[in-house]
Amino acid sequence: MRLNEIGPDDVQVSQDGRTARVRMPPAELLDAYLIDDGSQRCHTRVYDRTNLLILEESKELESQAREKAIQAIRETALESGLLEEAQTRARLAIEQLLHAAGYERVEFVE
Repeated sequence: MRLNEIGPDDVQVSQDGRTARVRMPPAELLDAYLIDDGSQRCHTRVYDRTNLLILEESKELESQAREKAIQAIRETALESGLLEEAQTRARLAIEQLLHAAGYERVEFVE
């Protein structure tokens, strides 16, 4: 979640100054990737499961395999409830910040 997307129009303070109402942007998955920075031994190999063979190196096949792996990582992250967890943690952080700033109540609105 990009908390810098919360602007002045997204925070309202009650007349008595005790309650802050916050509209937060939805959590989103910003990136998914495979580590391939040379600091770890990491090689992409393409296997033919039908014939149980290691295919000759092919940058195109490796690229396709990596893209499918990244898509699977993204889908698994989304299915695991990652966005809901991010939303919950962001709300907790904002709530703690506003309590520390002196607000007695913090409400989140859609």
